[in-house]
Amino acid sequence: MQKTNIGFRYGLIAGLAMIVAYLGLFFFAPDLLFRRMGLLAFAILLVVMIGAGGSAKRQFGEEELLFRELVRPIFTVFVVSMMLVMLVHYIVYNFLDFNMEQITKEWFIGEAKRQMELANQSPELVEKELQILENGDYSYGIFKAMQTYVLSLVFGFLMAASIAVGLMYARLFGKR
Repeated sequence: MQKTNIGFRYGLIAGLAMIVAYLGLFFFAPDLLFRRMGLLAFAILLVVMIGAGGSAKRQFGEEELLFRELVRPIFTVFVVSMMLVMLVHYIVYNFLDFNMEQITKEWFIGEAKRQMELANQSPELVEKELQILENGDYSYGIFKAMQTYVLSLVFGFLMAASIAVGLMYARLFGKR
């Protein structure tokens, strides 16, 4: 029974750490929220997922370690933590800060302009693309939140599988 709880427990830890990072950036450095949150979330997830994998690996002891038995708790960390973060983001976006839609829009337009200027795009193309972005939908309703969450699961599984393979590979060399 404890084997199935590793991922959930570590997922809560990762989720709470990412929520603290999110709220810290939101309140103290909102200009960095979109630039740094992805990197912070990735670092937190990586460390906690490796920790969950190591904990699951120790729990199996000398038993034959199967990929699915190792990837399950690691992927559960991602599932639980991202669900918590998406929920907090949805609440902040829709109920706490009604300016988030405008902040998101400004960030995307500014980032697109910066990227196109770095790529030496023509001023006409830049203006055309910025106009499209200006008229875009930056709301974050329940459908968009769920869509983002479900799409993130693909990345999360790839991350979990990579960590599981790495931990299994490390085990093979640990016996020599």
